[in-house]
Order: sequence, then C-alpha cells, then structure tokens
Amino acid sequence: MDTIYMDLDDTFFNTEYYIRAVLKNNGLPVPVPCVYTLRSFKEGDVYHEIIEGIMNHYDSIPIKEGAINSLRLLGTEYNIKLCSSYYSEGEKKSKQEYADSIGKEIILVPSEDVGKTSVDMSGGICIDDSLDVINECNAKYKIQMCNKYVARNMSYKDYLIGDAFAENFYDVVDILLGGVSR
Repeated sequence: MDTIYMDLDDTFFNTEYYIRAVLKNNGLPVPVPCVYTLRSFKEGDVYHEIIEGIMNHYDSIPIKEGAINSLRLLGTEYNIKLCSSYYSEGEKKSKQEYADSIGKEIILVPSEDVGKTSVDMSGGICIDDSLDVINECNAKYKIQMCNKYVARNMSYKDYLIGDAFAENFYDVVDILLGGVSR
C-alpha cells in the first residue's frame, strides 16, 4: 500500500485564507504577499499575537471543502500520513492533537530546519501546496494543491510543477482513485 504524505496548511486546512479573514475583521491590513511572514514580528505585536493564537488552535481553522470525506476515501487504498512544518511549540502541539483526533500519524518538522526535505517520502505520494516542497521532496509522485496566494503573479509555466495539479480535494480523489493515469 502506497503512502500519501499530506500537508496541512493551505492543503488540508484553509489556513492562510482564515488568517487573512481574522486580520481583516480586526481592522488590520495584510501588507505582504504571504501572511506567514507576519509571524516573524516580535511577541506583543498584534499580528504576531493573532497569528500565533490561530496557529495554536487548529480545531478552529476551517478545513477545505471535501477534505474529510476525501481523507476517508483515500484511506481505503493508501496509508495516509500528515506531514507539516511548525513554527512554535504551541502550533506543534495543536497539529499533533488534531492528527490524534482524526486517528492519523503526523510527521512534524521544525520550520527552521531544512523543512520537509528531511522527510523520506521515497516510494510515496506527496500532496502539498508549497512549490519548494513539491520541487525538493523525494516522493515518487507529487500532487500540487492549488494555492491562490502562491500562484498570484506567476505564469502557468512557473507555477505548475508537480506530476498532477489539484484545485481541490475532489481532484485529488479523481487523480488517485478515479482512474486518471499517473
């Protein structure tokens, strides 16, 4: 049985969209293309506090449409491991708790390390929205999950880099279970 290594942020969870919505609802603009860079602000900064609050509570972040049912379907044919980077101990704990709550193993990689390239995915399938992860992981098959924030201002040639492209989880199921050749 092949193993799927599935990313969490912006692949399974709608993380960046949710962070942007919370910031906007608090009257805060997002002055950068990637909201995650706002985490590097100092503790006590309002951006840092809001983003850390969100990242420490994965049970409050919206899950992408079809993700739960797709996980169940894919689990009938594949071993599924969640694979995610973390920035803080609170985020690490929250991601572990979420994985435990759905009965899935999770590989957690500190974001300051070499990232997910340290995870041996050889022989497996990687599903991720990160261009770096798709480019650098050693999975035998790579499904690039759509991320409109990453795709912004990029050409198709520069953005589409995986073996397959999935706009949503229904596409992932079609690719892996629906007879699309891979």
